[in-house]
Amino acid sequence: MEARRAPAVDRKDCTSSLTLIATAMLAALAVASIPAAGFVNLAILLSAPGLPLKGAALVFGVERPLDMFRSSTNLLGQLVNVS
Repeated sequence: MEARRAPAVDRKDCTSSLTLIATAMLAALAVASIPAAGFVNLAILLSAPGLPLKGAALVFGVERPLDMFRSSTNLLGQLVNVS
């Protein structure tokens, strides 16, 4: 029985993954407090590793209801913290 080897990890893949994670963490700090910022955040995250922005247009139609939900939960959280 032969032992299986783990696939080789490319440093470029690791670097782009770490760049994407760092960009997502920094961009998420401002998204909850700004209405309709989720689409801008998506554009930032897609451009960080060099992915095309054409796929973001498909998400734009779904983004508005999700944005309203995020804004309402953010407002609810702020109201709970105030009271």
